[in-house]
Amino acid sequence: MLKWPAKHPRLLWAALASVTSGLLLVGQAGASPVMATSGSVDVIFHSQWFEPLFGGLFGDLQAVHIIGQVRNDTDENVTLIQIGLNLQDARENSLETDSTMSGVGVLAPGEVSPFEDIVVPAPANYSTYSITGVTFARATSTPYHANLPVTLTSCPSSAPTQEVCGTVTNTGSVQVENARAVLTFLDGSGAMVAQNLVNIDPPGTLNPGDTGAFSVDRTGDPTYSSVLAVGEPDYPVDLNPATLAFGNQFVKTTSPAQTVTLTNNGSRALAIQNQNISATSDFGVTTDCPSSLPALTSCKVSVTFTPSVRAAESGVLTISDDGAGSPDTVLLSGTGVAPVVSLLPAGGPDFGNVPVGTPSAPKPITLTNVGTAPLIVTAIALSGDFGRTDPNACLGFLDINASCIISVVFTPSSFGPRTGTLTLTDNALDNPQQLTLTGVGLGPGFAFNPTSLTFDGDVAVSQLTVTVTNRGTLAFTITSVSADLPFSASGCTPVTIEPQASCVITVTFMAGSGTFNGPGMVAGLLVVTGDFGVRYLPLLGNPAAGRGPTQSSGTPRTGPPPPPPPKS
Repeated sequence: MLKWPAKHPRLLWAALASVTSGLLLVGQAGASPVMATSGSVDVIFHSQWFEPLFGGLFGDLQAVHIIGQVRNDTDENVTLIQIGLNLQDARENSLETDSTMSGVGVLAPGEVSPFEDIVVPAPANYSTYSITGVTFARATSTPYHANLPVTLTSCPSSAPTQEVCGTVTNTGSVQVENARAVLTFLDGSGAMVAQNLVNIDPPGTLNPGDTGAFSVDRTGDPTYSSVLAVGEPDYPVDLNPATLAFGNQFVKTTSPAQTVTLTNNGSRALAIQNQNISATSDFGVTTDCPSSLPALTSCKVSVTFTPSVRAAESGVLTISDDGAGSPDTVLLSGTGVAPVVSLLPAGGPDFGNVPVGTPSAPKPITLTNVGTAPLIVTAIALSGDFGRTDPNACLGFLDINASCIISVVFTPSSFGPRTGTLTLTDNALDNPQQLTLTGVGLGPGFAFNPTSLTFDGDVAVSQLTVTVTNRGTLAFTITSVSADLPFSASGCTPVTIEPQASCVITVTFMAGSGTFNGPGMVAGLLVVTGDFGVRYLPLLGNPAAGRGPTQSSGTPRTGPPPPPPPKS
């Protein structure tokens, strides 16, 4: 069997040779491509026609032309479009498999290309075929055919009747190599009946603005009503691989470099104008590529990924050059990962009411790594009246979605509301993390109001009051109340005072007391005793106000009184 992509007398002699020698010759169909990442390339039309070989000189020996069209239904430029075929008999039993390539080398999203598989000779008992699938690869090159318009022209009068002639013009800004016309022949209803790939003559390069001519003899091919024509060049730049996937990378750290090999498959030196990263700043690039890359040589472009966020990222390595298909691109992808801390105390962070000096029941606080990378905890600290039962719990490595328990005990040091903080030190982005803990210490809260008493001594005996209030959370009992002389106290004894309740103590100052009639102020203490211990309130009084008319602050007289003064 012999396959060929375009009609040419030389290939007819090759077909004859294959028949007379019994050799099986297969045309090159291209390497097995890698599927693109999104969407598919679909066969939108296919058919076949038969061509007798050499006017029937060999009986029923004939070639079968399997033709069709493929459309790029992906969201990327694609290349190496290969159509799989299964050759079958009339009962659709498989005789053999085959494949062929699309006529247009690089298709943008939504573009269509013809294909043709010419099998010479058709297998014995051949009747029909089926499409077994389409494979393709992401194209690193940008389609250039929009810059190679094809114009059909009149053929010379000496040309065969069925010959088709035309020109291909390079309207782009770069020199192209091996320009060719891709022709799709349609019948009156717009259905495809045949296709041809035709190189310009002579083959070679087309500079910007240049035009090349082509012709193809279609003698023996199906008749047609109209022609779709696309110009296509060779694409000199090969980037391998066409995509770089960096996988998971810790946020704010740089990945190992991955390398793209840039090969100049053309016949002239390639001017590499620049290398740059687009779409995201989290990919970095270095290269050893020269500004002019000789034909059939390669250079390297190295790319790194340093994610700044905890998310999937994408980018494009873009290389601009003076070859067809520029700019050439490589898709970049990677995911920034990082641990994320979740601290969940059972029942919430409040430990409730606990007697002063008494440890609470341990409260489990669940630490979970809800991020996308392992968590490494290096320290756990607690402040205030809170402590851990196991100082080594949750220290070290915690895998993704893994949990551990931190047991915390609350031991209030005094009555009333108490607060503290659980602090984690780790490798998460928001390090350190803090959890506020609360609780209430249960205990008596003894308080005087006012906190001292001062008697001004305007009268010989005066009284002031002080209020004792239980501002705590437990009741207390006053068993005795007393004061230093010349003060005395009464009230509030014995008495039990409930939380937020009060009682009043009356303090009496005896300014006329002879013992304390000397000059200056006199000080004392109110002493209150109970199951809470002893509490003291400062007392201050002025004894001078309690002195009568005969009292003096001087030295007392020991002899008889002096005689009265003489009369004048």
